[in-house]
Amino acid sequence: MDSRDKVPGQQEKRTLDYRGALTSKPSKHVDDGPRSGHLTDLSGFEGTPAQQSNTHAQGSETHRSSASTKECLSVEGARVGPLRHHSEEKVDAQRPAVRRRTDNLTGIVTRFSETVADWLGHPSAHQDEQLYEKLALAHKRSIDVESQYQQLQMDNQTLQKMVRKANTKLAEAVKERDELQQLVDTANWTGAAKTSDDTIRSKWKQLDYNIRIMARVLAKCPTKRPTDSVNRARFSSIVSSWPKLLKNDDYKELLITAYLWVLVDGEIFKNGNKFWGGGLIGDLKGIREHLVGLAPDADQHSRSGPTMRHVAKWSAQGTALLGHFDRRDNNAPQRRAMIALERMEHFCNIAAEKEGTDFIQEMKDIMETALDLDKMLMGSMTILSVQWPNTGRSKSARYDPDGMEAVAHTTDLPPNTDVAFIISPMRLKMGNANGCNYESEMVLYKASVVCV
Repeated sequence: MDSRDKVPGQQEKRTLDYRGALTSKPSKHVDDGPRSGHLTDLSGFEGTPAQQSNTHAQGSETHRSSASTKECLSVEGARVGPLRHHSEEKVDAQRPAVRRRTDNLTGIVTRFSETVADWLGHPSAHQDEQLYEKLALAHKRSIDVESQYQQLQMDNQTLQKMVRKANTKLAEAVKERDELQQLVDTANWTGAAKTSDDTIRSKWKQLDYNIRIMARVLAKCPTKRPTDSVNRARFSSIVSSWPKLLKNDDYKELLITAYLWVLVDGEIFKNGNKFWGGGLIGDLKGIREHLVGLAPDADQHSRSGPTMRHVAKWSAQGTALLGHFDRRDNNAPQRRAMIALERMEHFCNIAAEKEGTDFIQEMKDIMETALDLDKMLMGSMTILSVQWPNTGRSKSARYDPDGMEAVAHTTDLPPNTDVAFIISPMRLKMGNANGCNYESEMVLYKASVVCV
């Protein structure tokens, strides 16, 4: 359809309105009734002769009116013609823009219609019900999950309470176990260190070697008879004929060796208060020796009570406690070595020694080795003791090959050979490191003797 037919010009519209006005103008000769406002056409009806006469007269009047009307139309057409022509030109000028707008709107409407059609035809448009069902199911599941989560939280809180109670009971049980373990450890603790027989023999042999080397060097120095009471008492405890033997080169070294053993035995093995234990180790050794003489060797079914095993345990515990709280005085060996050398100078001219021997260091080594050995002996569950044959350095001692080793003799050594003097004591052992077999006794290291 042409847009010219759809959109009339403004001038054309005005002309049509004007013509309508002329056409609808009432005639002057028409009788207006009470409600008449329009022309009445009676030509279609047949009437009386009077009516036909009136009709003829009316036709003459109409002819005159038509002539006037044509004249008016002619004048009006001449006036409106230019306006109509201008309106048509303006409409022709605007027709392409109107067509473009119309085409644009038509395209938009077409695309929108296609989009709506595609959307209505898409499967998702028919899945609304399924989506709503899935959404409802998901919502239900979320509610179930929330309920399960709350239940799990409650269960978790219950389990945490149970765990706290269990941890409390466990802590109490562990504490009780530790306390019981401490009681058991306290009851079973001996403080004893298991030391093998070979270790003790090795340490004893080292001590014997150091003493013999020291005595050999001292024997090379000029000697004289001491006048102080300490030296005289030590030599007298060895042998009564010591003044004569001290001047004899064949026996001087052996006599000085015995002197050093007596010094070590009295300073360390029998006492030791000057070196360690806070001045109490000597008393502990005295009590131990006394109890060893009283306690039975083994448990007896006929009577209950402490045995040698209890004495050994008590001795080891006491030694460990004293050693822990009153440790060894590291300066004591050198200090006691200097005192011992000062006494030796009363019978031996140490200053005349020409080999440059450090006598203080040699004597210090002897005392430190003896201290190490003494701690082993006192801290063991084995009853280890230092004994001189025949309960002391007796003048009537007889040679016993089971417990003696003759380092010097003038004749063969039958069992009843007289012993001139004892150089070093023996080491006796009762029981073992496990606290058993105290009824058996063995010689761990033989005594060194001189026979005549």
